[in-house]
Amino acid sequence: MILCYGDNNIMMDIYKEIKEEMKKVYLSRDCCFVGYSGGKDSSAMLTLLWDAIAELPLEERTNPIHILTSEVGVETPAMTAYISRTLQKIQEKANEQNLPFVVHGVKPLMKESYWYKVIGRGVLPPSGNSRLRWCTDSLKVKPMQRKMKEILIASQTTTAVECFDEYDGVLMLAVRNEESARRRHSIQKHEISNDSLFSRHNDMKNILCFNPVKFLTGDEVWMLLLDRGILPFGVDVEEMSIQYGQAMFECGIKTGGKQQGNACGAANSRSGCWTCLMMNGEDKMLTQLISEGYTDYAYLQSWKSFLRSIRNDIRYRNVMNRRSLQTLLRNENKRDSDLFSICNHVEYDYIMFDRTEKGDYAPGGLTVEGRRMLLEYLLYIQQEMNTSLISEEEIEAVLQGWYDTDGIRVYRDELEPIHHACLGELVFKPDCTINEEKTTSPFPVFFVEIDVHLGKQEIFRWMKERQKVTQQSFFFFPSNYSNDSAKLTWNKLTFVVSRFDITEARDAERIIRQWLGMTMYHEKAEAQHKKMLVQLFIHSMKNEQLFNPDELENTKILYTTEFISRLSRLLETEELLSEETNHLFAKILKEMANETFLIA
Repeated sequence: MILCYGDNNIMMDIYKEIKEEMKKVYLSRDCCFVGYSGGKDSSAMLTLLWDAIAELPLEERTNPIHILTSEVGVETPAMTAYISRTLQKIQEKANEQNLPFVVHGVKPLMKESYWYKVIGRGVLPPSGNSRLRWCTDSLKVKPMQRKMKEILIASQTTTAVECFDEYDGVLMLAVRNEESARRRHSIQKHEISNDSLFSRHNDMKNILCFNPVKFLTGDEVWMLLLDRGILPFGVDVEEMSIQYGQAMFECGIKTGGKQQGNACGAANSRSGCWTCLMMNGEDKMLTQLISEGYTDYAYLQSWKSFLRSIRNDIRYRNVMNRRSLQTLLRNENKRDSDLFSICNHVEYDYIMFDRTEKGDYAPGGLTVEGRRMLLEYLLYIQQEMNTSLISEEEIEAVLQGWYDTDGIRVYRDELEPIHHACLGELVFKPDCTINEEKTTSPFPVFFVEIDVHLGKQEIFRWMKERQKVTQQSFFFFPSNYSNDSAKLTWNKLTFVVSRFDITEARDAERIIRQWLGMTMYHEKAEAQHKKMLVQLFIHSMKNEQLFNPDELENTKILYTTEFISRLSRLLETEELLSEETNHLFAKILKEMANETFLIA
């Protein structure tokens, strides 16, 4: 079916044709859905549908029409209030006029919610260069599809008419061809044919999508709305235009993946999420609203800027993504017994050592430290604005998320509203170097190297334990040192330190050692260090034999302690030692000297 729209004097015929098609679709199914966002396109579609159903005899209005509206939980306070009022008006008008409309404000489950995902679990909010937009799926698509499935099950659909016999329900969407190229491509991808008002649902194969305003132009949509003034379901077009702005862009009623329905992050959208980072640069939505008198929204803008600043900051990112870390900690370190039979114990330990490999900078999600700052700042702006931005139930879910993901227990009464200042970003490139172009932090950056004779799995267990104890994190780059000729190896951790109170390298090293709890570490790894040092002095220094093979272990340790004492004095004149030997000994001696650690 092709609808060809021409001059304004035939608009009534155009609208009549659309309404007749709507009646046909409604009468063909037991279950009809309407995607409604409150913008101009969905309001025009609902207006025509309202008129069409009102024209039917009362006895034919038997099947409910379910109006579905997304309530994602991070709309601006004014938009949240407006949508709530609008849905209430629609239901009241439907009841008054004996029309079969049933309104559903569709919300994500707690574990799908924005606050739980970002602040509770540290999931990165999508930004302008993000490939995946989990927020669309979690906040809109999944809740919508879940609600539709619930209604379909409850309706026990049995009717089958003409071309609709393979579908359980029809979903009316206000998509139009005269929109962005990206949106137009989405429509064309799912439509049954170029001239059809019907399309396939991307995810729900038992749902037929009906696009009644597909061929209307923007001017024709506006003409319909402005001619009414007050829409039949009680919405004032003037108030709607104030809420949605001059462009009246819609930030959607997403019911399917792969961009089926409206896209989020529109440049001039006023109906989108105030937390959205999809648009780079200035937040035009909040800036415009602030200029129009919503001065409190400066707090929203400030919080959003803070979120953007820590999103890519290495100081607030985990070293590894959660799934990879869980896999690492679950795996058992397997020792190859066959290899042991053909190697001596030194070679065997060298070969089987669980090394950390240096790779690209590919950090995980937000640390609990960063997430706590986001929550405290959110509580602060909520207090200053005197409006609800996050519920107590959501706060408790966030705190539980910290415990579930990182084992960190924080109670509600420990949280206080705090205005965290945005002090610049520290951004790294994939090659593990500082991105000077994007870094805005004014503080010096220090790299603190710590050598450990712990395997990769042991290291990450240790780091996780330190995070739990201190409720603080430091990012580090893992690597290893290996000397094949001497059969010596250990893992290296290079920590990144950049804070306002750290101005010298020795202070950075001190803060890392304190955070690591080196005393605890030495207690845990003392035996391994002793073994490493004995091995070191046996197989270094040109591989000379320092001890007899049958020497007692305690005797070796005593000799080693004395050797360390003498060698530490020689280190002041480095020319007496080869470069390789100096590297092998200096790092361990420095660590032992700093911690006054004795191995005897």
